[in-house]
Amino acid sequence: MGRKLRFPDRSWYASGVLLSPQSIGMVHDPEVCGVVRNIMAEAEAVATKLGMKLPVSIDQRIAGAEKVGQHKTSMLQDLEGGRRMEIEAIISAVVELGERLGVPLPHTKTVYASPRLLDQISRDQTSTGVTTK
Repeated sequence: MGRKLRFPDRSWYASGVLLSPQSIGMVHDPEVCGVVRNIMAEAEAVATKLGMKLPVSIDQRIAGAEKVGQHKTSMLQDLEGGRRMEIEAIISAVVELGERLGVPLPHTKTVYASPRLLDQISRDQTSTGVTTK
């Protein structure tokens, strides 16, 4: 029995913070969807290197996101609500595994680093009471 790895869909969470205020925008905008597709492909490469087969294809994941319709990702809701985003839990495993396995992750690392900075800025503003709005 093969193991299942379900982390490509995690790219929606972080991408939603950076690329589109509504999840459906990531499906309908060709450039944004291309970025998300690249992130999913990188995660799939990590899974393949680990000898795992993903249970759902990238196209199926994107189609599934389209069926869900317009909504804000949980990570975007966290940012807007001043809560700590779950960046480490959602994305860091893919980055760490990719680095250990020598799998290039240029898109994933970009979408990993950027929300981390937004999260840090948000936490700093919350702790000091100073905002840039």
